[in-house]
Amino acid sequence: MGKTKKAKKARAKDEPYDASFAGSLAKLEAEGDVAAITDQKEDVKGMTKGELQRRQYLEWKRLRSTLLELGKEKRSYSNSDPAEKREKKDLRKYMIGLKTAMQERHQKELETWDTTRHNPGKT
Repeated sequence: MGKTKKAKKARAKDEPYDASFAGSLAKLEAEGDVAAITDQKEDVKGMTKGELQRRQYLEWKRLRSTLLELGKEKRSYSNSDPAEKREKKDLRKYMIGLKTAMQERHQKELETWDTTRHNPGKT
């Protein structure tokens, strides 16, 4: 195994960020209270860009695990049964809707942060 593969494996451990990160989001994540920070969806006024990106990363991580579970459920349905095929199709549409809604919301939050924090004089 070459150096690059070892380095990639080392980075892919359960802790994808520096443990010495002193931000409030890391503290909340360590305590297991991620739900408390994901409720502040549109409130970006009191956050730094790093905190906002960290919160979005945690939300995205949680959504990915949900999508994986839904994908496993979707794969259990049969294509030969028309009722199950419809359920499979509806589940896929639901999964796509979740993903696109989160991406749009995150993009909107970043744009809001840029206009309110980074460029306070511009509207």
